Amino acid sequence: MHRMLKRQLKKAYPKGAPDNIEFEQFVKLIDQAYFSMSEELSITERSLDLSCEELKQRNDTLSGILDALPDMSMWLDQEGVIRDIRVGEFNPPLVSKEDEHSSISSLHFFKNSIPLQHFLIDYKQIGSKSGELELSCDSFTYHVEAKLTSVSKQRWLLVIRDISLRRKLIEMQTERMDQIKRTQKQLQGLINAAPTGILITDESKKLVMVNEFICQKLSLTTDELLGRNPLTFIAKKYRLEYLSEIQKHISYDDTILDSRMDLTMTLPSNETIKVEMAFSTLIFEKKKLVITAITDITERKRLETQLRILASTDPLTGAYNRRCFNELSQKSMSSTERQEQEFTILLIDLDFFKSINDKFGHAAGDDVLIETVKAINTCIRESDILGRYGGEEFVVALPNSDNKKAREVANRIRLCIENMVVKTQGHDIKLTASIGLATSSGGHQLEKQINQADTYLYYAKDNGRNQVVDHKIYHANSKLCR
Repeated sequence: MHRMLKRQLKKAYPKGAPDNIEFEQFVKLIDQAYFSMSEELSITERSLDLSCEELKQRNDTLSGILDALPDMSMWLDQEGVIRDIRVGEFNPPLVSKEDEHSSISSLHFFKNSIPLQHFLIDYKQIGSKSGELELSCDSFTYHVEAKLTSVSKQRWLLVIRDISLRRKLIEMQTERMDQIKRTQKQLQGLINAAPTGILITDESKKLVMVNEFICQKLSLTTDELLGRNPLTFIAKKYRLEYLSEIQKHISYDDTILDSRMDLTMTLPSNETIKVEMAFSTLIFEKKKLVITAITDITERKRLETQLRILASTDPLTGAYNRRCFNELSQKSMSSTERQEQEFTILLIDLDFFKSINDKFGHAAGDDVLIETVKAINTCIRESDILGRYGGEEFVVALPNSDNKKAREVANRIRLCIENMVVKTQGHDIKLTASIGLATSSGGHQLEKQINQADTYLYYAKDNGRNQVVDHKIYHANSKLCR
């Protein structure tokens, strides 16, 4: 029987408990109930012991976490009394451990920090909130992040984190970005003042800066150009050379590297322009940039071509002058010899040209010379070479032409001149030409071959004019004369 039931029965029945079956059964049931209740109490006690231990462990863990954090934290009750405090790593400190159980409103830094006072107004009704504040402690001002959390109906956790360093870093970063922007603006102003196009690319070959001049030239805005690879504006023929030049500047260790190249750019309108590109490198914000200065040299190239033409051609007729004819013919003759082909020279002289000048004037004579060159050009190939050799004398080099083919060409020229009517100065002028033809199969000098053709030419002029004479006719007639 349970000991508590025994004590109760002794108190109720000092002289002994009733002796009957019903009472014994009743006592037995009560005894069972006592034992059941004892077991439940034991279980409850063990559960409470476990809960208390777990709660203690969690509390110790939370305290350890709070102690490890650099933040200052304090537990506030409904009256604003600090129930627990963690000083944090503020330097100088805002509070000390001795401030525990004090009212927060009595703390020195709270009194001097109006933003914190506003932050904690009606905190019991608000529950949880956060924000960035300025806290004053003596002569020192902290930039902090404050967070208030409602833990229960009677407890609030106030955590204050010092973000002064973070704010300082942000300010320094902002200042640095402003400085970069000012420098970029100055650089942009400098390149905009340049009278040439400016492209600035980074190490990935993408455009990071352009000037107004190139925007106008390409008919694109700055936003449309930035981030693009300039390769899209380079004519395909020059792209590999351009890429090689850019890569050389990117890879070069020294920042002082300058080079130039001429190439063709293709505009978005598909128009092409000749440009000179000058490359140089620049280190900006610890990044290597390649500066490309672009000058439109279309007019310069046109003038250079014009000068080359003037230096190599007869200004009146457009045929090659004597010096250029000799240079081109010598190269053509060497090539023909390597191919083991024949090479022919035609020496053409206009018959009675002096009488044309005397009768119709030198202006008319000039027109005759011009039309003669036009006529000869209609009778020869692009690979053939036409030159004015002096006065009314012209010379034609026919590479890869044997005597038979050359005679066909020479007679075609002779007939074309004979059938030509030059209308000038109100007159219709007709003329003829005599032609000397000299063919070589290799081993001959150009000058010697021209002299041979000259010999055959004067034989033609001395024997009736308006004819083509080659070595066969010359030697055949020479035998008859002997």
